[in-house]
Amino acid sequence: MNFCYLNLKNENNYLRAGALVVDEKTKPVEFRITSKVEVNDLQKILYGETFKEGVIIDKVLLELINNLESDFAAIFILDKNLLFIRKDLKKPVFLFEKHDEFRPKEKYAIKIQNITGKFPALNLKFFPEDENIANQIGRVLNDIYKNIDILEPFSRIIKAIEYIESEGLND
Repeated sequence: MNFCYLNLKNENNYLRAGALVVDEKTKPVEFRITSKVEVNDLQKILYGETFKEGVIIDKVLLELINNLESDFAAIFILDKNLLFIRKDLKKPVFLFEKHDEFRPKEKYAIKIQNITGKFPALNLKFFPEDENIANQIGRVLNDIYKNIDILEPFSRIIKAIEYIESEGLND
């Protein structure tokens, strides 16, 4: 079972998205990034609160995901504002958040836990329509999380983007 991690590098006047498809051991299967997308202050003003949905999702992430050649079971994100991408996809989208023992249990969230305590407990949030696959994904992630930090691929995306930019590749 493969998974797609999405992450963004958002600088002052541009952003760049990366998608990393990994296997169950988090080994890379496919990696793609977008070109730099110029973002000006007028766009930010005009889009306001809908900037992430209107610009990032519609103009950047959907194209990136649609260009992936590898199959994957689910998409993982860290930014709750990107959850809106689910409405345009057939694949389930899951949000990782830090688990808080003092918050009430959420109906559409699964606790992902490292039994050794090496990694922090996480919540895996999902949409109601993805509830059936969420339990299966949760079991797989809990198994992976025994030995591997399941959040680490997000940082790989940013490091890869920074490397590509520093080498002057794919500008």
